[in-house]
Amino acid sequence: MFAFKGAADVPMSELYGAAYPFVGFFILDMVIVALFPPLATWLPPLL
Repeated sequence: MFAFKGAADVPMSELYGAAYPFVGFFILDMVIVALFPPLATWLPPLL
């Protein structure tokens, strides 16, 4: 966040506001993986 602040020269409040959807999706993903653990373990054996 601080690197983006330095590069884009926008207020931190605007950056935090833009990050909220990504945080929400991350939390949703963590809940889905917690409820269905096989989702997290099926891909590594395929590689």
